[in-house]
Amino acid sequence: TPDVCGTDCYAAFTNSEDTLLLHNIARGDSLSTGFVDETKSIAQQSLYDMLDSSDTLRNSDSLLTVFYINNQSTSLGRFKDVKDYVQSASSISSYFIQLLQLNDSLILQRKDSISYADSMMTTDSVYYTDITQRMIGQMNTLQSNRKNLMQQIENIQSADWVNGKTINNIIQPSGAPEQNKKSMNDILAWLQEQDEDSIDIRRPEIEQIAEQCPYSGGVSVYQARNLLRQMNDSMDYDDMLSCLQEGIYRIAGKEPAAANYTAIDFDLVPNPADGKTEVRILTPVDGLTKLALRTMLGQMLDEWEVNKEKQFTIYTNKYLQGIYIVELKDETGSNRYKKLVIQR
Repeated sequence: TPDVCGTDCYAAFTNSEDTLLLHNIARGDSLSTGFVDETKSIAQQSLYDMLDSSDTLRNSDSLLTVFYINNQSTSLGRFKDVKDYVQSASSISSYFIQLLQLNDSLILQRKDSISYADSMMTTDSVYYTDITQRMIGQMNTLQSNRKNLMQQIENIQSADWVNGKTINNIIQPSGAPEQNKKSMNDILAWLQEQDEDSIDIRRPEIEQIAEQCPYSGGVSVYQARNLLRQMNDSMDYDDMLSCLQEGIYRIAGKEPAAANYTAIDFDLVPNPADGKTEVRILTPVDGLTKLALRTMLGQMLDEWEVNKEKQFTIYTNKYLQGIYIVELKDETGSNRYKKLVIQR
């Protein structure tokens, strides 16, 4: 934990706005003596994505600008391109949404008008029959327009999947986080071409990624777990054990520090969260307990006081999609950290 790992922790991680941290990530410096290669890979991908979405930050510092430009054609830039294509292929643009909504609204109007004209047939059958036929023709045209719009959307999404696959295929991954990312991109594209029921065919690959320590395997570990939950939503993963086996959790040799670390335990349900997650405190705590939500770089987003409560709700719909850290700490200094994945 940060308060017992000594020189193995990098102080700059406590503040996401610390320029020194961003500079060290951009330069590829050793952020941690405990797990250097994976730490660099995950941090640099996160930094590149951050710079890609914020030209203000990107242009605020020459080192960050150079880092972004130099990595546009490397795996960092290409993975971001694949991510953008996958997101585009999995959604409908606001332009087409507006067209569909307008077209559907006109179809409903024609349906209502046809129903009204049908009800007036007894008054003037010839007149209202003519009106009904014309409105049926208009509605058929609108339905044809809707079909054409959906075909255009499908063509654009198919092209996005092809572009994403093409870029993903040429990426030469370095290290576990990048290899997992490439594998998950390939699996997602494959499932799109096949059928969701075909997920069992790729299940061994997905499980291999899902069972890794998230701190070495990267965000793809959570992505794999989310896929597996479609088949079995009760699956659980022992991150403490898997990470400990890789030497990522470093418990201090002093007994009190180790005891403090294990004093509190809690679960996040659901995780990934969409809208809200329940913090379920599993270990009895005395006195005031503080619950905090931080970014992966350590920036404090929110902090709450929990007074002997067993459950607390964090409403996640006001935060951006991504991975966050939930920290639970009591008056004795005992604390525990868990990762929370927020979906939109």
